[in-house]
Amino acid sequence: MVEDKHIAVIIDLEDNSKWTIENVEKVSWSPQRALFVYIGGECIQGGDYYYSTGAWLVDPASKTRDSIFINQHYFDDIVWRKNDNNIYLDGSGVVKYDPITKEIKKTPYRSCEISPDGRYYFIASLEGELAKFIRTQDNSELNISLEDEKDMPFGLQCDMVEWAIIEDAVISYVTDASDLFEVDLSSCVLRKVHPPSPDIDPIDDLVGFRDGRPVWAKIHGDKAELFYY
Repeated sequence: MVEDKHIAVIIDLEDNSKWTIENVEKVSWSPQRALFVYIGGECIQGGDYYYSTGAWLVDPASKTRDSIFINQHYFDDIVWRKNDNNIYLDGSGVVKYDPITKEIKKTPYRSCEISPDGRYYFIASLEGELAKFIRTQDNSELNISLEDEKDMPFGLQCDMVEWAIIEDAVISYVTDASDLFEVDLSSCVLRKVHPPSPDIDPIDDLVGFRDGRPVWAKIHGDKAELFYY
């Protein structure tokens, strides 16, 4: 992704051929990683913001794309969910698009940050409102308690980092920008994640997740030392 020009570059790893798509803002791959969808947008205010111009489904193998929505719809997030293979788009309300039947349906959800099993979704804290975990079944809010009240003294003020399922429990990893937390949605308890070494920054050194657990890296010259939770 060339961020300053908002150009997506798709590279075929077999023949090294390239294909570019302009005005790409948000991308989500299909569960099989063969296709992807994206929100298109025209940059404004020096590229810091954009007007969405629609959403497209792309087949990199055939270098083709099909429009899902064009122009009249505003979207700021898009997610291709594994649990039901539907594409969720968030703008003024969340809609889902079935890539097989091409049906579009409105949902009662207020975010498309949906858990891998489809049972919950997350609303990030925004403009003074606290973050929330919601049940998709009835749109009711979960009551999240803190293992240590000092971790978030003003309530859930956090953003989503990653979902995971560990031993049948749905886990959400969230951040308040300085620390990483895990929320076990079966017990509804939030606790701080402590990296295995005090030298590791829980956010800046985070490089990904393995088997649902965070992985950190420290760079030593041309080598990286990995740390697991």
